[in-house]
Amino acid sequence: MSLKKVSWDKKASKNCHVKTGRWIDAMTQEEFTNARDALVTTVVPLTYAKKNSSTAWSLHKTMAFVHDWDQLIILRKEKTGEQQYLQNEVCLYVVPDDIRSRCQMVAQWQDARDRWALNAERNELLKTPEWLSECGKLETFNRDEFSQAKRVAGGCGPRSNVLARDVASLYKSNGCEATAGKWIDPYSNKTLRNPANVEIDHTVPLGNAYMSGGWRWNQTKKADFANYSKDPFHLQAVSASENRRKGAKHPGQYLPPNASYQCDYLEEWLNVKFRWGLN
Repeated sequence: MSLKKVSWDKKASKNCHVKTGRWIDAMTQEEFTNARDALVTTVVPLTYAKKNSSTAWSLHKTMAFVHDWDQLIILRKEKTGEQQYLQNEVCLYVVPDDIRSRCQMVAQWQDARDRWALNAERNELLKTPEWLSECGKLETFNRDEFSQAKRVAGGCGPRSNVLARDVASLYKSNGCEATAGKWIDPYSNKTLRNPANVEIDHTVPLGNAYMSGGWRWNQTKKADFANYSKDPFHLQAVSASENRRKGAKHPGQYLPPNASYQCDYLEEWLNVKFRWGLN
């Protein structure tokens, strides 16, 4: 995760290469700022996965496993926690001290093991119930906590504000309600002329925000996040169909079909995380 606004090298040869940022080691919770120190790896190491699979792996399956977004974590190179994690054949002997980070890692581990049909080892069977009992104490996401009631901002709510802000031309309204206009959906690059076909998307979905640190917020800050329209990259006017296609997915599950916008989308995602202090 990056806690600092990242900068990108968008030259064609760099393919969205990250230049700067600030990250936290998934094991030690230590911050670091040098992108060269960041090691992106799978929560279930490849050697462990192959050892605990009932079938031999092809090159295609191996590549799919190491690029499985849902189980990728960031470690800091040459740190004790990373070395313990990577060198231990039964990696669940080593888990983060922070309870929420530990629960997230165990959940990622179990999900990856199930999806990739991996056998469980003795240590997992012994320790996992203990860790999951701790995780059960943590509160779960409730969308109602992120109230999206109308906020005072020019007398209108966030939908009206975003539609007025993002309109390309021909905007008309009846009070706060948009009645006509022309919008360009950045996700699909389609032109939208009927306000009924335009929805307001949270670049970082509410559920993702909650799980990556928003659970700590009080009711006021949760409502502020849901309704914040001052940054053009926080809430965006997009087509209803594309908004529903995205849903609550993270960038490993969804990227805008408009290829020319994908790097900008990733940068906006990380900038929202930075501004709100999210993982």
